[in-house]
Amino acid sequence: MESVLNERQEAIFYHQCDVWRVERPVASSTGEVGPDTTEQVYRAEPCHYGYTQNIDTGTGAGRIVVPGQFTRDTITFSTTITIRNTDMLVNVTPGSVLHGQVHRLEGDSQTVEGSRGRVGSQSFMAMVEKKPPARIANAYGIRP
Repeated sequence: MESVLNERQEAIFYHQCDVWRVERPVASSTGEVGPDTTEQVYRAEPCHYGYTQNIDTGTGAGRIVVPGQFTRDTITFSTTITIRNTDMLVNVTPGSVLHGQVHRLEGDSQTVEGSRGRVGSQSFMAMVEKKPPARIANAYGIRP
């Protein structure tokens, strides 16, 4: 598929993520929660990772970002795809230190409409998922 991003956006959206839709069905009559369903909806979708600065960790030259339990990152996609705030992402960028890392999206997206030849963007807050669903873990050889 030909990219819909312009040249500047392609330079920024240099990471690639597989997007997985994770849903937990609830029976309307009983309210019982059924088993999760997990389905891959996009492969190697271009995206941009923005990291949240961890202001609690000081270094000699300033502060650094330390992935931790409460560190949230921002991940941005084009608006040409449908992303839900319950989706999970697996970074599949070749050669990236983030390759294989799983993120769980949280909250509503912030959307910016496209203009002057650019497609719009949608940004989500995300946290590293240490225990992804079995189907995702098995697909990438992630050990629990």
